[in-house]
Amino acid sequence: QEHLIEALLTLARSQRGLDHREPVDLAEVTSRVLVARYPQAQARGLGIDATLAAALAAGDPGLAERLVANLTDNALRYNVPGGRVEVTTGIRDGHAVLRVANTGPPVPAGQIQRLLQPFQRLSPDRTGEHGGSGLGLSIVAAIAKAHGAAISARPGQGGGLTIEVTFAAPAACHDGPGRSSVPAPQVPLHR
Repeated sequence: QEHLIEALLTLARSQRGLDHREPVDLAEVTSRVLVARYPQAQARGLGIDATLAAALAAGDPGLAERLVANLTDNALRYNVPGGRVEVTTGIRDGHAVLRVANTGPPVPAGQIQRLLQPFQRLSPDRTGEHGGSGLGLSIVAAIAKAHGAAISARPGQGGGLTIEVTFAAPAACHDGPGRSSVPAPQVPLHR
């Protein structure tokens, strides 16, 4: 119940928009989240592949971290035994991009937009009993909207989901494509 209240508060905070923006490197944020989630992935027999290149965006660091955490948690929760989670950050066409993909049960293309709404989940026969509240992806969508970021979601080939969030990169903070200021997470990532 405490988790549900926290999730609802985050959703409400995100829907209000941002009071201020500061440079946020999605690679650094993502690295911290993946290090924290690695034991859970390992315990469930899931592999994590990360390709983290610097991806500076303007936003709220706490909300950006929640966005990454919710996407990662969703990719881990709705997966298959021995499955994988692939996480990528970088710059594309001047925009900071975060991409999270997972293996998992097939997700009907027509159901994806519904999953971005509060309290929506696929039926248990598709997802199993994972105990999610149905708020994770709606919080991701609200945080993306508060940041003026575009979110796209599509079914993965053979199952799972691929979600990409594209932020506007702050011109003053952009290092340029191809530069990486963040090493890969210090966890034994599976290949």
